Amino acid sequence: MRDKDLINHLAGDTEAPLQPRDHAAVDELRALLADESVWIEPDPALEHRVITAITDAAAAFTPDPAPARAPVSERTAARPSRRPRFGLRTLAASLAPVLAAAAVLVVVLSSGPTALQFAVTLHGTELAPGAGGRATLTKTTDGWRIALRAHGLPLRHNGLYYQAWLKNANGILVPVGTFNLANQVTLWAGVAPTKGFTALTITQQQASHNTASTHQVVLKGIAYRIH
Repeated sequence: MRDKDLINHLAGDTEAPLQPRDHAAVDELRALLADESVWIEPDPALEHRVITAITDAAAAFTPDPAPARAPVSERTAARPSRRPRFGLRTLAASLAPVLAAAAVLVVVLSSGPTALQFAVTLHGTELAPGAGGRATLTKTTDGWRIALRAHGLPLRHNGLYYQAWLKNANGILVPVGTFNLANQVTLWAGVAPTKGFTALTITQQQASHNTASTHQVVLKGIAYRIH
């Protein structure tokens, strides 16, 4: 099955059954399309950088001068020989700027814009002195995805849970998600660390009509930019 047919199959535009050998290709294409980095908008300056790189490489190329031709009398008197081969040195010199430009193009295209990211090293408080962890905040079109990995916090259930918050310098708290165990948690924030919400805290909460923070902080840390 061709790539076009695979895409049509994923889009539901064809009823043709998949062959056994096509299942692996469909799974690979589905995983590729699910990768968020595929959908990141390219840097608007990318085209300019590529053109500049190719232009600079071409301008730096200086071809070797053509060898002087022998007088006609000497050429006709010379012993006939096999058809001369194109010199490898000349060929390499001719291709050098093209290969250099192609290499620059590949590097520039493959090193597309990196998603904006912040990291937080979390430290336990007196309520959880043995706890610790790390969180990574990644900017997406849907908001800031927070990948939280922590240890030393016991499971909370039966109406008890943990709440994550982002706070700015003015003390404004914004909830970014609840969970019961922090071994591997994905949270989402609608406020940005780039706008001052850099303090990440985890509190102990209990289900009730009052959804405000209990201020029973068990983990805390400050976000810093890594990408």
